[in-house]
Amino acid sequence: NGSEAPDPWDLVKTVSLRYADVKARSGRFPQTEVRGRVLQLIHKFDGWILAGVVGFLSAVSGCVITKGVNYVAKVRTGVPWSNWEPWADYFGIADEKHLVGYAAYVMAAIVFASLSAFFVRQFAPKARGSGIPEVKTILGGFMMDEVLSAKTLAIKCLGLALSTGAGMSLGKEGPLVHVACCWANILSNFTVKYSHHEGKRR
Repeated sequence: NGSEAPDPWDLVKTVSLRYADVKARSGRFPQTEVRGRVLQLIHKFDGWILAGVVGFLSAVSGCVITKGVNYVAKVRTGVPWSNWEPWADYFGIADEKHLVGYAAYVMAAIVFASLSAFFVRQFAPKARGSGIPEVKTILGGFMMDEVLSAKTLAIKCLGLALSTGAGMSLGKEGPLVHVACCWANILSNFTVKYSHHEGKRR
């Protein structure tokens, strides 16, 4: 039809560094009122405050994930609603108890791993993998939708607990970097300095 093909770089979303807009917004605090001075003080130190809150919430997320991993791992060997009684004893099977325990162990692992895959595929596909390549891409200045959203954060934590607790050869260290970046992105939307400045946000 004679039309030129679009430049591939035109389809890539990158950050916009709006220094003037951020500077104008940061100067809108009233100068005489006590509330204005408090807001100015918070604005001055919000980088330190944000870093502390992100670190705290990341640690809480790590603790919750570890608790979930331990719980899921215990379900593979015992019944949670029967004081962790072995599966063979719970069903009253006296013969070949080791085979019943092994079958329950394998089936529980398959169920939890499948649930993890289902939640990620159905609700937050961007939560798959470690998240490190995506985070590095975003730090390079590119925009990736939903990678650092609250939904991705929730599914990341849930899927990580299920898959690691199922016995898969996975680690929590890499994904926790993604979790921390999700918290940082979510909380930065509540600050003047970072909510409208993509460069400082990174």
